[in-house]
Amino acid sequence: MPTARVQAGLVVASRLLQEGLQLLEERSGEVDGLLEHARERALDITAETEQRAQQILAQAEQRRTELEEQLAALQAEVAAIREELAQLRTTRQGRGGRFLPATAPSPTPGAPEPTASEPPPAAPSEAAPTPLIVAVGDPVESSPRWGKRPSMSAGQAVR
Repeated sequence: MPTARVQAGLVVASRLLQEGLQLLEERSGEVDGLLEHARERALDITAETEQRAQQILAQAEQRRTELEEQLAALQAEVAAIREELAQLRTTRQGRGGRFLPATAPSPTPGAPEPTASEPPPAAPSEAAPTPLIVAVGDPVESSPRWGKRPSMSAGQAVR
């Protein structure tokens, strides 16, 4: 049989063990609550993210549809302009395959043909003049030298 002192120590140890187990159970409940809250928050965030992704996708689809409509309209406009240009080219063409100037009246039926001594009207220039392309480092005298002072020596003064 244990002595009274040992029994008192066992009672204290038993009481401390009971308190420890009770605190452990309380902390476990708190941790379980925090985990459940975190799980619910993660599900909420996931749902919000999926909803936002669907909104973004819907906006992108709408924008794509708008751009496709604009593209179709522009393609139709280009086709109409090309057709109009082709019609203008064919209506400006005179007899004998010559082009008439834009300001000249259309040939009228029964109008006298130009004689051989008269030069035919000049065909309008359809092509624009080609722009001058200057590569860096090309020695082109007429190209502008922006931001640089002229390299003249004292003997080359302009008079």
